[in-house]
Amino acid sequence: MKSSGHTAVLLMSLLLFAVPVPSRGVSFAVLYPDVRYEGRELTESGELQVELQLMNGNFFSLRQVFAPRGGRAVTQNFTGKWRQVEHGALLLLTNMNGLSLRLNVGGAGNLYGEFFCNATTPPASLALKQVAEPLRPFVLMGRLERSGTGEVSLTDSGTGQVFSPVGGKSLNALSEKENALFIDAVVSFEGKHMLLEKIRSMSRTFPEGLADSKGISDNFDLAGFVDGQTWFLPPQIGVEKATCIFSDMKEGKGSLEVSGPGLHFVVDITEQPGRRLELSIGDRNVRMLRAAGFESMLEYFFGEYVWSREGNALALARPDGEYGMLLEQVRF
Repeated sequence: MKSSGHTAVLLMSLLLFAVPVPSRGVSFAVLYPDVRYEGRELTESGELQVELQLMNGNFFSLRQVFAPRGGRAVTQNFTGKWRQVEHGALLLLTNMNGLSLRLNVGGAGNLYGEFFCNATTPPASLALKQVAEPLRPFVLMGRLERSGTGEVSLTDSGTGQVFSPVGGKSLNALSEKENALFIDAVVSFEGKHMLLEKIRSMSRTFPEGLADSKGISDNFDLAGFVDGQTWFLPPQIGVEKATCIFSDMKEGKGSLEVSGPGLHFVVDITEQPGRRLELSIGDRNVRMLRAAGFESMLEYFFGEYVWSREGNALALARPDGEYGMLLEQVRF
């Protein structure tokens, strides 16, 4: 399997749509993991089938099958991160390979959006409905390797997420000397453990950016992405309509100014290698937050986070993989 072909398929999947955002105050269904959605649409060009699976850790698998009239069906498989954004109005699907897809969340929890059948036909509008069945095995591409103790891990190429340990009978067919392989495989979950159901192809050559298990490259210009921009804080932090602004993100240091109803304080930021940010609050601001009844804020704005860009949002997760915050860029 050649990495150039893998990259070409992924580049064809660039999906970025401007979706009207409903007015604030409207409530939307809350989306949960371990749910499968399916949709089918007959277009002038052929039939399109879509399967979307939302999993724990904000991980998703997306499968699109397009059968053109009189032609052979073509299947595309993607993995990435899902987030419910815009106060619940949209489901954002992104990955490291350029996928950025926004789906409207309906009142009954159905999803509505546009999907490309192929590079030569216009997108098709599709409704995805929940399926009352368990999650199914899905296709994942990534780096498979063994540690010195023999434990197997699999780094997903769509997210940089490392799944470990990985089990399954398919591992028995691989020699222990066959270490550090790029594989295209069918996988499933058994609890929190990933199982390798079938290896469809493998190669010792890796696509650019997946030479090791560290995930996203450190070369991304974080300062250029966040500096001077205004971001919505998630309601989970305990303050409605709170915003923040990054400033002075130079030479690995900067600050985050947080504002909301009855709330204003500054967070110090230090950027570390490996896409890590160290957040801290000065003693004066700590005393102010406690006196004003915002002590819960200290849970979110102290300690280390691993950052990732997800579309126009900035996701912050704890190093142990626990989800922290999703900062949504304010669009004026």
